[in-house]
Amino acid sequence: MSRVFDALRKTGSQSDPSMPFSASAPFAPAAFVEAIDKTFQLESFSTARIQLGAESHLVLHVEQNGPGAERYRLLRHRLQGAHAEAHVRTLLITSPGAREGKSTVSLNLAAALAEKKNQQILLLEGDLRCPSLTRELGLTLPSGLTQCARTDIGLKSAIWRIEPLGFYLLPAGKAVDKPAELLTSEWFSTVVAELAASFDWIVIDAPPALPVVDALTLKRFADASLIVAWAGRTQQRAIEEAIRLLGRNHVLGVVLNGLQKLDQGYYEYYRHYGGKM
Repeated sequence: MSRVFDALRKTGSQSDPSMPFSASAPFAPAAFVEAIDKTFQLESFSTARIQLGAESHLVLHVEQNGPGAERYRLLRHRLQGAHAEAHVRTLLITSPGAREGKSTVSLNLAAALAEKKNQQILLLEGDLRCPSLTRELGLTLPSGLTQCARTDIGLKSAIWRIEPLGFYLLPAGKAVDKPAELLTSEWFSTVVAELAASFDWIVIDAPPALPVVDALTLKRFADASLIVAWAGRTQQRAIEEAIRLLGRNHVLGVVLNGLQKLDQGYYEYYRHYGGKM
């Protein structure tokens, strides 16, 4: 269960997809980049339908009217303020270390943002070393970002509309050991820029900020960052170091994850109203 902790301040040729990224193999799958333009129809993307059990951490799917889901709606509300005041549209989600729940927060936040009518939300999986979003969704998808970087796989084959949650997903695809060259390539910059012109929000599920440089590389594509910390596990100095690396002006707030329960009064409110909004 997650809650917001002191949350927000104002504010062309085909190549082998298994080939390691190197300067000798440029990112030039023209079919992918050229397919991204202002005329494409989001409705034309394939749909993947999820059905998860009660043990899932995707509370916007398994407990839509529960207190956990409501906390993500509160986070959405505060982000809408940042969207209006500071034109925040692309948001980086990271954490100081591994296994602190950043992917869970990314999924639930994308689902909460997608609840707003006429809002098109893209969840971009930026953790190319250890991708987990398709597993969390219980899906097996044929391709993702890393395959698109090395083949002529088009956009329609890489982005999926996730139902019944209503957001779009660009998964990482096959994991790679050294993603820095892809993330710093002109090809990737072009892809993100074109996607940003077509979606109202892009949520980037990034790797942890401290062990590797990938999150800092992805930061240049984001308007702001959220840091996810695990209650009772993440050390304060690790949070402070992550904020220092990302820049205080770039960090909107910290999300405290891993709480076993919310305040008792919050549960009594939901029990009194039958769990309805």
